[in-house]
Amino acid sequence: MAHLVDDCVVGEWGPWTDCQGNCGTEEQNRSREVVQQPSGPNAIPCPALIETKKCQRVECTCEEPMHWDSCANACPYTCDHVRETSLNECIMDSDCKPGCRCPTDMLLEFGECVPAHQCSCYPPSEDQHSTTPVPIASSTETPVFTNKSSMMKPGEVIRIGCQECTCVAGNLVCNIMESCLTTTTTSEYQYGFKMAKAHLGNNMRFLSCIVRALSKIRRISSS
Repeated sequence: MAHLVDDCVVGEWGPWTDCQGNCGTEEQNRSREVVQQPSGPNAIPCPALIETKKCQRVECTCEEPMHWDSCANACPYTCDHVRETSLNECIMDSDCKPGCRCPTDMLLEFGECVPAHQCSCYPPSEDQHSTTPVPIASSTETPVFTNKSSMMKPGEVIRIGCQECTCVAGNLVCNIMESCLTTTTTSEYQYGFKMAKAHLGNNMRFLSCIVRALSKIRRISSS
């Protein structure tokens, strides 16, 4: 006697639910019901009864001063994207992504929106037990400064050898100290050049100052 086989039968999809969830991660779903349960050997089982898809509300509410932007991933949007020594280059995706972002004249810094000129700077790092400078980052590493206290504040000044460096808009801007032009040897300048390059990478504004200073000190030494 042959066994009867009844495959699963489902009804039509119902309407999509309202868009639900947190801003930027919303979802909506729809469902359908089983009209006939499968029975018998080799019966076709029931397919999925719930379907989910991403959705987007017309506009999300953002905490001030952030605002909703249809292309929140447009570059730059964080202070790290404007730092010359940062390895976190801002590369925009091919498609715009909606979300919350800082106003046009501000950038995101440690979870807060700050004016671009108030971005903090990566501090130079030197091993106190060695005369060899220690770079703040290698080509495969990103500097780890996870809080404000480990960064240089805007306007903060630090001395690196004969260079006086000021934190300006996320980058160190350095100048030769006048007192060094007559009291510092050429070898000390050369060491300062190597240390500066290790700390600051190819910051041409800084390195050009060193080159000019080396030329000047050689003229003073030979006169």
